[in-house]
Amino acid sequence: FRSTGFTRRAPAADYQAAFDQLQSGATDAALLAFSRLAEAYPEDPLVQLHLERLKEGATSDRIVMSDK
Repeated sequence: FRSTGFTRRAPAADYQAAFDQLQSGATDAALLAFSRLAEAYPEDPLVQLHLERLKEGATSDRIVMSDK
């Protein structure tokens, strides 16, 4: 296997569906959706970002930068 430099990303519609769950406050559903996307697309940085946020207790799509 030779890397082409491209990252496999989740299909936009699937990502949007998971993100919509997060935005609506349905964190359990969002966690499940992002977990499934992360299994299928482990290199997708946005999927990984939101999955980690949800695992850490995030309850919305708002990202707060706490460190400078």
